[in-house]
Amino acid sequence: MLSRLFCLAFIVLVFSSFSIDPIERIGIKGPFTFNQTQFKLAWTAKPNDFYYIQEYLPASETPEKFNQMITFYLLDKNVEVKAAVSQKVKELENRKKNRSYV
Repeated sequence: MLSRLFCLAFIVLVFSSFSIDPIERIGIKGPFTFNQTQFKLAWTAKPNDFYYIQEYLPASETPEKFNQMITFYLLDKNVEVKAAVSQKVKELENRKKNRSYV
């Protein structure tokens, strides 16, 4: 049992030391400068076939601990602006109910 635990801990340590580059999906690879701060691509997601998310952080910050972030959301679907904004407002209101920092 102890040897299995040691092996698992070793595997987690080895894999956590590798840096996995996020996949650029929407044509904004970065780095780019905004308000005199350079931002680099830090995280991406594709929740479904037509929705993309990319987050950018200053070079000295990480997704686990950051002070600044720029996020791009892309809907690759024929959606009216009013409907998209309404959906985002609902999402933020739900997050606000569950987390005090939003």
